Amino acid sequence: MMFLSKRGICMEDNIYEIIYMVRMGDPSALNILMDSFHETIACHVRRFCKDHPYEQFEQDDLIQEGMISLYGAAGTYRYDKCSSFDTYAYLLFENRLKNISRHARTNKEASVMNVYHLNEIVRGFDVEMIELIEQSDCLSMPEYVFAMKEAYDLLCETVMEMTEKQKMAVADWAHEICLHPYGKNGTKEDRRRQAMVHRVRQMIRNALEV
Repeated sequence: MMFLSKRGICMEDNIYEIIYMVRMGDPSALNILMDSFHETIACHVRRFCKDHPYEQFEQDDLIQEGMISLYGAAGTYRYDKCSSFDTYAYLLFENRLKNISRHARTNKEASVMNVYHLNEIVRGFDVEMIELIEQSDCLSMPEYVFAMKEAYDLLCETVMEMTEKQKMAVADWAHEICLHPYGKNGTKEDRRRQAMVHRVRQMIRNALEV
């Protein structure tokens, strides 16, 4: 694939020279490289964000990550060992995005367990989540502590058995991410996410019916 920079330099014909100049610290060559690949990186970022709606990445941040990855590719590319520079740069950026996604997913899944404290739910910390447990059945003393422990264990078990998308929906719910209702103003993606949140809520309610 051939990229044409804003300066009119054909990247296909000059790529090795530009990479060499970038390695030598030439700022003009670096600008040419960044300008030439900016739209390609932005397009890839838009597609990535569309494929990962639950992780709510900022596109500008990912484009910046793409530029960092591109600079890294220019520094490590070996024309005698690798495929084309386009492919090499793409693979590096793809791996970088996977690592970012994995890191965000790990942090979000860990936070799921942190926000679902049943004691806080019972005290009214989150009014919407009080209905997850039957207060009249499990809050009488001295059975309170046992019932809370049992409910929390069931909650953890239910969440851990969910699919990745379901876990993301639980995290969205827990963090009170604003989603449009089913009405006409909500996009198709908003309604799909809202439906997923509704399903995982019901799964948790069913699991806590002890």
